[in-house]
Amino acid sequence: MQVCGGILEREGDRYYNTAVMVDEAGAIVGKFRKMHTMGSITTNGFEDPGDEVTVWETRLARFGCMTCYDHRFPELPRMAAIQGAEVLLHPTNCGGTTDPLYDKNITIRARAVENGCFVVVANAAQPDGVVGNTQIVAGTYTNGARNDMVLGVARAWEDVVVAVLDARRYRGPNRDRRPECYGRLAGTGAG
Repeated sequence: MQVCGGILEREGDRYYNTAVMVDEAGAIVGKFRKMHTMGSITTNGFEDPGDEVTVWETRLARFGCMTCYDHRFPELPRMAAIQGAEVLLHPTNCGGTTDPLYDKNITIRARAVENGCFVVVANAAQPDGVVGNTQIVAGTYTNGARNDMVLGVARAWEDVVVAVLDARRYRGPNRDRRPECYGRLAGTGAG
């Protein structure tokens, strides 16, 4: 079994919201520092943004990571997928919302589909009873039915979500990308 969870990491006078993956022997496989911070949090000195996309090679799969607010930015999971991530881990601590513009279910499914990989969301249990968005999502319809992308979802305040993932099965649209056309998006001016 491998476990990924969040810690507050201090390096000098900087603080990072860091996800750490640990293997069966208790060794750290890798870490990811949350890349996108919300301005209101950053300005009060709580956390600094990370600047590296990481992919961890394990015996189970190649894992990428995006933490909390990172899911709102498609570039991060795309970069992880291009680097070979088959499963995107998404540790988060966000409460439920009724705002359709902030529906995590939509963005999580979008990240899975646009990158052709699984997304595993682990949300903190919310004391107000909100279930949150703990779920496992496939990057394609697993049996050809539109409703089978969500392979597992938490149904209670404290719950364990289990699904069997065949990470090597999904390849997604990345083989059809045309990076030579994306220069403006990348800030290089080409394209």
